[in-house]
Amino acid sequence: MKAEHTELAQQRLTRKAWRLADKVADARGHGFSPRDYRRRVKDEPPARLARRVRTLRRDLNDARRDAHRRRAAAQNAPASPTLEAIAACESGGNPGTDTGNGFYGKYQFTLQTWQSVGGEGNPAAAGEAEQNRRAALLYAREGASPWPVCGR
Repeated sequence: MKAEHTELAQQRLTRKAWRLADKVADARGHGFSPRDYRRRVKDEPPARLARRVRTLRRDLNDARRDAHRRRAAAQNAPASPTLEAIAACESGGNPGTDTGNGFYGKYQFTLQTWQSVGGEGNPAAAGEAEQNRRAALLYAREGASPWPVCGR
């Protein structure tokens, strides 16, 4: 009876551990193979698996916290000096610029260009931080060529 109870506990803890390990890998942006993980931990005693589960829970919280910090830092990151110079030339640095000429916002995006970097709606209606992020994506992809005059 005790061996049966130990085996059930081991199976339950193994499933819990691999699910947590999968979540940790996902939060860190790493690949994960449940089959390989189960094979690696299948012979561990329940006490060791329970410690592993506690550690994985801590790791998951840390990974989620780190991912949240990275997202927050990316959202609030100022534009690079190069992009700020382009924005100053294009719109005077005003994120709400909409002069009716088919170019919008701080970096004077066309709607097509804005959508190509994941933007939605009118760029001039987007926040400055979002415009900075989208311009950084565009600059990383195409260099200064989208801004033929101000990008020189």
